[in-house]
Amino acid sequence: NLAATGITGGNLCNAASREARETFLSGASQKGLALLEYGIKWLLEKHVKVTHNLVMAMPRHEAYARDVSMSAELDVVEKSFIDDWTASFRKDYSEQLRKATLNVQQAKILKTLHGMENLTTKSSLAYDLTSCADIPGAEGRDREAFPACKCKSAKEKLFCGVEHVAERKFNAMDVKELIQCRYSEPYCAVNPSKHDLRDLAVILNPNPTIKCDKLYEDLVDSAV
Repeated sequence: NLAATGITGGNLCNAASREARETFLSGASQKGLALLEYGIKWLLEKHVKVTHNLVMAMPRHEAYARDVSMSAELDVVEKSFIDDWTASFRKDYSEQLRKATLNVQQAKILKTLHGMENLTTKSSLAYDLTSCADIPGAEGRDREAFPACKCKSAKEKLFCGVEHVAERKFNAMDVKELIQCRYSEPYCAVNPSKHDLRDLAVILNPNPTIKCDKLYEDLVDSAV
């Protein structure tokens, strides 16, 4: 790794990514895997034991509960189930650990998704407009019924996402049909608010200018 040698020759990014993967897989992640495997097995044993006792406590199963041979065979089957399920969990989790350092953006994506809950604009595959009050900052007009609406402030305009789609007075149903408002709910404001998908789009957009000297830290942090 120190030689930074890849299939195309010396490369600092290749060295950083290989070192990040080896460091992550040989460190705390393996101890975490062992701890989770132990916890899963312990939890399964508890659940299987409770289920077994509940089933055998039923009056209709009284004869089975007294059958010593059957109980012994059930113990073998239950242990086999627990061992097989635990082994399957270990395999799947190990695969996720192996892939953990491959995506430098995953931690940033989760952080952005978490922060999107508090933003002004809302994205939705479907939203209803049944009154002017459904649009933040809007109200009904004095002499016209819905869908004729207006922004409460004379200084405000109508936006969908970051796009200006109408002036102060507008028809709510016409606005909803606009392509800009198909998946973004309209709102009244003086200036457009930060759209909830903008940061996510930036993160998901491939960045070919990544700095190799910071790649190691980014990969390890993202994996953790």
